[in-house]
Amino acid sequence: MLTTSSLFEDYANLIQAMPEGLVMQDTDGRIKVCNPRAEEILGLSRAQLTGLRSIDPNWRAVHEDGTEFPGENHPAMVALRTGKEQRNVLMGVHRPDGSRVWININSSPVYDNLRRHLTGVISTFSDVTAIKRTERRYRFALDAMDEGLWDLDFITGELYLNDRWHEIFGFQRDSFTPDARLMVHLIHPEDRF
Repeated sequence: MLTTSSLFEDYANLIQAMPEGLVMQDTDGRIKVCNPRAEEILGLSRAQLTGLRSIDPNWRAVHEDGTEFPGENHPAMVALRTGKEQRNVLMGVHRPDGSRVWININSSPVYDNLRRHLTGVISTFSDVTAIKRTERRYRFALDAMDEGLWDLDFITGELYLNDRWHEIFGFQRDSFTPDARLMVHLIHPEDRF
């Protein structure tokens, strides 16, 4: 039989063992709870994290393009302000050791049992620094090749064209929306599948 005590212990163990970082913030955005993975990813101890807010300038957070990511726009703060979940938000955060970690964040508002009053926000995040580093190296390699590259997912229809491809075919990136039929048509007949 599950007791409140055993259920609480199970939840505590789950939070401690999960591979993602987790922080819980109050309605002012102050961190109340964090797990060991959050400490590891952010490079701060539980004592250092407790009480910090997203708007603290020491985060020195950035968007993917390197521009400042203001604290009031961090996913947790947006979830608190709007009452809406924020999913897959990429943010670069500077650690105390001077390194930057890239995290993919999901934030959800938390309500009381009757869902009448907002009580805080829970955010989970994963360290995607290695993925970002690989993407950057891949981008450097593509740019150095000076080749036109396209990649089409035939199931979703998602298409990627690099800048050199646009130059080769004489299309302006902003004024051209290719589709799968056009891409197949541009392939030499002997190279089609």
